Amino acid sequence: MSFFVVRRRRVGMHLRNRHGVRIDPVPFVVVVGLAFMFLLSFGPLYG
Repeated sequence: MSFFVVRRRRVGMHLRNRHGVRIDPVPFVVVVGLAFMFLLSFGPLYG
């Protein structure tokens, strides 16, 4: 039975800062998304 068990490898998907501490990417994604929506909504008015 253990022949069919697939081990998951940890792929280095966790972001780390220069001290090696794992960081949460969600706040960065939220801020970038909000900035993009703001620029997209107000940008054409002044361009």
